[in-house]
Amino acid sequence: MAQAASERVGARPYLSVQLASQSTVALAMDAVEQVVTLRARRVTPMPRMPAHVLGLFSRNSRAWWLIDLSGLIGLEPLARPTQNYTVVAVRSEGQALGLAVPTVKGVLRLAPEAIQNSWGANAATPYLLGYAMIQPDLICTVLDTQALVQSCLQIRS
Repeated sequence: MAQAASERVGARPYLSVQLASQSTVALAMDAVEQVVTLRARRVTPMPRMPAHVLGLFSRNSRAWWLIDLSGLIGLEPLARPTQNYTVVAVRSEGQALGLAVPTVKGVLRLAPEAIQNSWGANAATPYLLGYAMIQPDLICTVLDTQALVQSCLQIRS
């Protein structure tokens, strides 16, 4: 009997995030620092920014950009105004970013061979590692956290 993708040797942990009713994405856990609830009033909107840039917030005496992950990858943006954001704090190559998401589902384990190459182009393409079949009726989009962080931090330039 074949092993499930999550049971294979070398499977890595990913944070599973529900962005829309039929859209689940995964972020490598080695890039995730923590998940926090952030009061919206702590976010300072910045003028002349793309719609997916929610603004800046302070964490550990540092300013962090807060990005609407759904809006960034071409899905329906988060509902605003809101009282709180669920924020996935990610870090790549010393750079940090807050990703606002609707729902964190939990941790899943994926073997590298379970992540299939992407097909077709869409707004998520620059950040896409591939897709993984989580259940017979559930495909998860696996995002490249490093590409997300690097692209989003270019907004400062």
